Amino acid sequence: MLRIGDVARELDVTIPTVRFWSSAFHIPLERQGNQRRYRQDALGRLRLVKQLLYKEKYSIEHARLHIQQLSSGAW
Repeated sequence: MLRIGDVARELDVTIPTVRFWSSAFHIPLERQGNQRRYRQDALGRLRLVKQLLYKEKYSIEHARLHIQQLSSGAW
């Protein structure tokens, strides 16, 4: 399990960015006290979000639609 700061460093983004993506893309997380913890599969999903937004230049809404199409709603 990775803490949000570890995830942010791994993705080279800010902690508020990870929080936003987690909420906007319904990334699963677990809470331990006040800390958000992410599993490796969640990190992979966040990597996909970053690729779509930063490299592919998708809008948030288009990235959501693309992910839904990839996973047939099982995101």
